[in-house]
Amino acid sequence: MTSIKAGSKRNRDDYNGQLISFYEVDAKHVHFPHDDALVVTAQIDAYDVKKILVDSGSFANILFHATFREMKLREEYLKPIWSPLIDITGSTAEPLGMISLQVYFGKSPKKVNKMVDFLVVDISSAYNAIFKRSTLNAIRAVTKNFFFKMKFLTVSALWEVCGDQSTARSCYLAFLKGKNLAQPTLVIEGDITRVWN
Repeated sequence: MTSIKAGSKRNRDDYNGQLISFYEVDAKHVHFPHDDALVVTAQIDAYDVKKILVDSGSFANILFHATFREMKLREEYLKPIWSPLIDITGSTAEPLGMISLQVYFGKSPKKVNKMVDFLVVDISSAYNAIFKRSTLNAIRAVTKNFFFKMKFLTVSALWEVCGDQSTARSCYLAFLKGKNLAQPTLVIEGDITRVWN
């Protein structure tokens, strides 16, 4: 069992001293052995978006341009930003701009939402979006890749988001297959579904 408890008095008061715990039963849907990245579905603006990489080491929230277009967002919504992204190989990518979108984690009534700033990038990716570390911290989320799960506290209850292991594996294989190819991000039908108008 792994447990994490808020350390400050304010956190304990807000959440009645609730613990975020992971038990072996949390791994019942996980196929072992695995070394898969945590990939989830979340509601971004008015759309349920699949294939979101939860990357606690990332310094930026990324929305890939193919996803941006599929969500029917307009280029004029982008705010200019002059901050190139650099990957571990030293390659750089210039963002097309930044956009602030409401992101919803979980399902009603156990749902939290945050306004999230995304850098929109027009590069090839097996994912539709990437969530960075500070976004997870903002909703007080705790991730556990071993259990393929993310848990967070709402004012009313503890809630969890389960990763999609088969999607994570297919994204990884797509990455390996296309990492040396200049091919655009492919948004598969059903990856992005409108939730409300």
